[in-house]
Amino acid sequence: MGEIFAGACPCGYQSHSLKEGVGMLREGFGIYQCRHCYKLLNSRNTTQQKRCSGCGSRNLIRIQPEMNGVLTCPRCNEKQLQLYECGLWD
Repeated sequence: MGEIFAGACPCGYQSHSLKEGVGMLREGFGIYQCRHCYKLLNSRNTTQQKRCSGCGSRNLIRIQPEMNGVLTCPRCNEKQLQLYECGLWD
């Protein structure tokens, strides 16, 4: 079973739901952040090179939900973006 996270920043930025973990069909998802535009992305955990859907950059970093307080907000560019759990998926 996996978890669903969302990102929020004091500036008002709110991300969409982001899947993390592996479901019953052994389909794995991870949360990534673009190092160029700071957009949060959700992607399947495969060996394929991933691209940012916002700017097309391949410079992505895997995000662990425990990294609260060190994520950069894509709107205000401050390190205030927090991830919080908002559900489960399988």
